Amino acid sequence: MKNAVGRGGPGARPPLPPLGRPLLWLAAVAWIAAGCTWLSGPLPPWHAPRLAPLLTAPPGLAPPFSSAPSWIPSGAASPPLEHTNPTASQAALPPPILASQTVTQVIGYSHQGLPLEAYRFGDGPRRVALIGGLHGGYEWNTILLAYRVIDYLAAHPEAVPPALTVYVIPAANPDGQMKGVGRLGRFAPEDVVAEASPGRFNGAGVDLNRNWACNWTPVGLWRTTEVSGGTAAMSEPETQALAAFVTQPPMAGVLFWHSAANAVFAGGCNEPFPPAIELAQVYSEASGYPYLPAFTAYVVTGDAADWLADQGIPAIEIELISRERLDWEQNRRGVLALLAYWGTE
Repeated sequence: MKNAVGRGGPGARPPLPPLGRPLLWLAAVAWIAAGCTWLSGPLPPWHAPRLAPLLTAPPGLAPPFSSAPSWIPSGAASPPLEHTNPTASQAALPPPILASQTVTQVIGYSHQGLPLEAYRFGDGPRRVALIGGLHGGYEWNTILLAYRVIDYLAAHPEAVPPALTVYVIPAANPDGQMKGVGRLGRFAPEDVVAEASPGRFNGAGVDLNRNWACNWTPVGLWRTTEVSGGTAAMSEPETQALAAFVTQPPMAGVLFWHSAANAVFAGGCNEPFPPAIELAQVYSEASGYPYLPAFTAYVVTGDAADWLADQGIPAIEIELISRERLDWEQNRRGVLALLAYWGTE
């Protein structure tokens, strides 16, 4: 009878630990560690926790106000949610370290459920806003200019007077940015699509600077082209969110960047609004953009700055020189002059 070589048999060798067992354990530990790292890391932009409301909000509508202002026909944006560094997972390019430390809040959602974000600087009692991208990816340089201002204010907090809280909204039309650039957050000029004009409009095809309740018409003009002003004045969720944000409570002033007419205009609904004219002159003198008392190239209806004048809030529109340049030095001087004016008046 052959001697058994298995476990416990006569003449068996002392048992050796199986070579596969430690290897199996090591593989299991490595697999678990890798899985935990992946699960704890930043999720892709479309699944990030801060965008969770997008998975449940009905398209085109944002959560209702606790008490809707009378100028809102239907639907509105939810109360702002504050948090830090919300755009890190969406940034096309890594944001500067200082900018990643700023406080942001989602002030509402677009027609397609994309967030409108405001970056906050300072904590003074007087609120002001600097807004880019109302015409989305078509005027993409105004979005990049707003991000440049965000980075500048993050690196130079002393530029914000103690009396101010400054909000910078880089993309007031995120649907249009997606159409013109293909992504949210930061991007590079080379990301802009060849034909960016569809990015002027939101997801419903509405020109958001024709949707405000000053001389509103359902069909507006852009040069010689007819464009949609929406189904009613203030009908679009982006308009509702911006209007609520700058009026509750009323801001001391609002700036909109556009491109490209190389000028500064003051808001005024059917008549000049002196506080807005004064803002426009301050910006014009500091930046070098000419101040023009009226835009005469074609009739503009439903304009945001004009509606704000009707609410008693001075607002100006800065038209950059081209649709590619940021005119950075001009706008840096203009913004600093405006902040100093707001901070001391």
